[in-house]
Amino acid sequence: MKTKFILAVILVLMIMISNPNADQSAPVKLSLGNRTDVMNVYAYPNNCNRVCYIPQTLEETVSHYLSQSVNRDGFPDAEVEVACDDSCTVILPGTLPSAYPIRIKDFFDTGLKAFGNASKINQDKKWQYGWRFFLPVGLPLLNHRSVQLLHFPPDYTLEEKQDYLDSKTSSRWESLLEANGIPASEVALYEAIIDISPIAAPSDAGSSLGNTYDYFVPYVRNMLNFLLPVDSKDSNTRPLVAYGSPVRKWVKNEFNITDFKVNTAVPLKLSEQKKIPALGANHPSFIWYAVEDWCHKSDEKSHAWALRVMEQDMISACWQAKMAENRDADIHKTLDSCTDYWESRPFDICMRLETKVCEKTEEDAKKICNSSPKRKISSEDAGKLENVAPMDKFLR
Repeated sequence: MKTKFILAVILVLMIMISNPNADQSAPVKLSLGNRTDVMNVYAYPNNCNRVCYIPQTLEETVSHYLSQSVNRDGFPDAEVEVACDDSCTVILPGTLPSAYPIRIKDFFDTGLKAFGNASKINQDKKWQYGWRFFLPVGLPLLNHRSVQLLHFPPDYTLEEKQDYLDSKTSSRWESLLEANGIPASEVALYEAIIDISPIAAPSDAGSSLGNTYDYFVPYVRNMLNFLLPVDSKDSNTRPLVAYGSPVRKWVKNEFNITDFKVNTAVPLKLSEQKKIPALGANHPSFIWYAVEDWCHKSDEKSHAWALRVMEQDMISACWQAKMAENRDADIHKTLDSCTDYWESRPFDICMRLETKVCEKTEEDAKKICNSSPKRKISSEDAGKLENVAPMDKFLR
């Protein structure tokens, strides 16, 4: 890692001293890699098979995703240009922080290694029809405030939306962060995502990805080291939230911890010097599994279950927001504070469930929430809630 860091610093210094008298706002050029490698890292073409649903050149595709990253990092007017022949060069606005070329190149190099892991899955005859290698491109690389560990990206975010955050999963969690005080204009800064399986697949394909996790452990580890640290002097990294049963199980195995249920806060060891404030959470789309019998069948027992999941999710998002604001805060006291806050607001929890998830009118929601005391679920049902494997059709 030290050698890689030194080489990255040399790269930036070479960029800066190549013309010391140049205007500091002059564009900065970065050699990204050879054309084939760039195509592999950016899944090019995103959707073009004879008839092109997304008729882009390689340059346009890379520019699209890098501009997304720059914009989400807090530079809304910045555009990134790309020029490719046998290799690709990125032209960045000179007004960006000097660290930005390093961040782009480090992400690219990490992604390229992950593509090698994906190729190994194919060599081992485990790659399935309909899968696409897809990295978390277009997300903040520098100024993000938290990291989200998820399962896999849905194929439509690549082949239709060309936006890693344009998914049902991300949209729902964004709304929870906003409910916990994060402005909509800043919510993307909380969504630096790592998938334990960076494979774009149909939303119902989650259970088929289990035998790919081991191949991508080095990639996930590299991405954690890339996205979590803030400053070399800080002992605590950015907070990490792990969503869903497969991801929480991955964390338990990789970090050798025994307990990582929903809304369990633990300090994970990134290195000898750095600790990760981490929280286990429901998968953001798990709520639709929990509410199915309530929203459509008005089953009272299911209502208690759905309210519990909604409450858990609000607590998780609260913890994420507060820990991002103060990384040195006590992870358990922060969780207790968030728990006390949302457990004391059953009406607000109920209203959010009815309007945002069941899509009832505010008037109808008020009738339900005013007439329904806060329901408790039995310890037996709570255990089922924790251990149930969500149906794939509700995921991401």
